[in-house]
Amino acid sequence: MIDVVAEKEKRNEFAYIFNHELGLYLGRLFGCGLFIVLARYVSEYAALRYALLVIAVVHFMGWFAMRGIVKEMDK
Repeated sequence: MIDVVAEKEKRNEFAYIFNHELGLYLGRLFGCGLFIVLARYVSEYAALRYALLVIAVVHFMGWFAMRGIVKEMDK
């Protein structure tokens, strides 16, 4: 998969891996930070209940961004 995507985007495989890993770590940092902020300033119950919901909504919005990128690449 990495070879195919790197060839289509005309980038180095290691650049693709780096970008992918960086995105994963930033997402984890965002989720963890959101949970900590909710737990500290709202309540532990709200953190457990709503942090995952917010992360799921952000993840779902990424689907629309991906769809736009795929349409752009097909042109």
